[in-house]
Amino acid sequence: MMSNTDKVFSFDESSKEQILQDFDNYKAEYCTSTFLAQHPQASEYDLRDFLESAKRSYLRAKRNHMSDELWLEHLHKFIKSYKLVAPLQRELDKLILNKDFTNLELEKAELAKQKAELEKERIAFLNEQNEFIQNGKSKHFDHIVTASEYEATKKELELKYYKEIEAIKNKHQEELVKNQEETKKIFDEEINNIKDFYDRKLEKVSSYYNKLKEKLAELKEDNNKLISEIYERDLASENQLALRTKDYYEEIEKVRKILRNYEVLSFELKTKIKEKDYLLNQLKNKLKHKDDEFKKFIKDQPEIVNQLINDGIKQGVKVKFNQLETKLKEQVKQYEDTVGRTYEKHKNEVDKILIANETKVEVMKNALIQAEETAKLTTNELERIKSEYDLVIYTNRELNEAIKVEQERAKELAAKVEILTAENNDLDKLNNLLVKKYNDNDHLLSVSKSISEQLDKINASQLSLQKVLQTSDDDKTNQKIIDLNKAIDQVNATYKRSKALKNEPIELPKTTPTKGKIIEYIDEDEGLDSQWARQFSEATKRIKEKKLNKKKKALLDKEISEFK
Repeated sequence: MMSNTDKVFSFDESSKEQILQDFDNYKAEYCTSTFLAQHPQASEYDLRDFLESAKRSYLRAKRNHMSDELWLEHLHKFIKSYKLVAPLQRELDKLILNKDFTNLELEKAELAKQKAELEKERIAFLNEQNEFIQNGKSKHFDHIVTASEYEATKKELELKYYKEIEAIKNKHQEELVKNQEETKKIFDEEINNIKDFYDRKLEKVSSYYNKLKEKLAELKEDNNKLISEIYERDLASENQLALRTKDYYEEIEKVRKILRNYEVLSFELKTKIKEKDYLLNQLKNKLKHKDDEFKKFIKDQPEIVNQLINDGIKQGVKVKFNQLETKLKEQVKQYEDTVGRTYEKHKNEVDKILIANETKVEVMKNALIQAEETAKLTTNELERIKSEYDLVIYTNRELNEAIKVEQERAKELAAKVEILTAENNDLDKLNNLLVKKYNDNDHLLSVSKSISEQLDKINASQLSLQKVLQTSDDDKTNQKIIDLNKAIDQVNATYKRSKALKNEPIELPKTTPTKGKIIEYIDEDEGLDSQWARQFSEATKRIKEKKLNKKKKALLDKEISEFK
């Protein structure tokens, strides 16, 4: 069964955005947790670089119709080998930096070579000019014998020179504009990427914070409901338990009264039994006493007894005595039976009462035990609810701490955004400095223009000198030569001052003419302001780092075959 991200796409811009959105929604969190589990000491830059690589690999996998299972297998291999690839990547970055540095040195050497050639041409031009002034004839241009040929040759050389300068200027201008556009594009891309990254992060933090607030409100509401339910339930349980306990105590009091009555009846019955026993003993004693008296009478009065016996009375006395004895025994037996029946009757009644009361007492004991267990269960329930309430409080505290941490992270993100804004402002300042540099170059061109105008003046003076040599006497000629030498010295002094220019306007003589367009090369390194040079160097370094980062990512994608 295919997952929700295994479907086939027509890979246009909308599907690409959909794939990237699927990665952010379903894969980014898993990739982050897996990477941090494998490399817990990884920096934030490593994590961000890994996520970008994983996102690109996921996009390539979907274009190649690769399943999520196979992609995850490749992802795990890449995570395990990340720390091995990173040092190699750093060495590769060093090699790239060394290569770029070597290219810069070669460009610098090439510029120095061009500068030396131009300096050589300038010296040759000055020597040619000096020889022409002294001899009136050009060493390299033998065909120039008239002023018109000289002017034509001069204009031809100037035109060629202007074309070369214009071509070089256009080339440098195109490269500058191209580099500026590429740099601006790189900066805009990086700033947009960073802004999108932190916007997504802030959006996730805000969403998580809002969910925490909703969860906290739900927990508070549930907590209040739980407390009210527990209070009502405990109140009802306490009332019911109090009523049941009251009923049990009333029943116990009734049983106690019955037991007290039973004890009174038992005591009265035992007292009556003792009285009956006492009377019975008295009758037995009397009977024994009479028997003893009769035996004593027989013993003491044997003559009378014998006489009675002899007289036939003995039988009657014996019968009477037997009757009396039988009657007494019957009375004693009857009395014993009566007392026994009464005792058994009372005993049975008391036993029945005891059995009935014992059943009630047992029921009440069981009810009391159940009430105690109910009270114990209520106490345990209260303790459980209290522990749940403590857990809710602890959870709320943890949520508050998490919210504070997310707020701190949001502040850090805001600080990073401010830093990026400051860097963007620095780039704006750098752009302004580049504009200033371009304007300063225009100023140098104007200075070179003034020098060219002075050279035009010298040429005009040479022409006038030739005319003077042909028409004037020696004194006037010498004076003209002296004036010409002064003009040459003035031009050389102006040229030396222009070599020491530092992007500041120079004060030209008021008599300097404003004609001619010969441009001189001036060493730009000597004219750079130190602060501007430092800022330009730092900005150039950052630009190269951005370019190298893009190259590094491209090489890394090329080297890791699992993600192709």
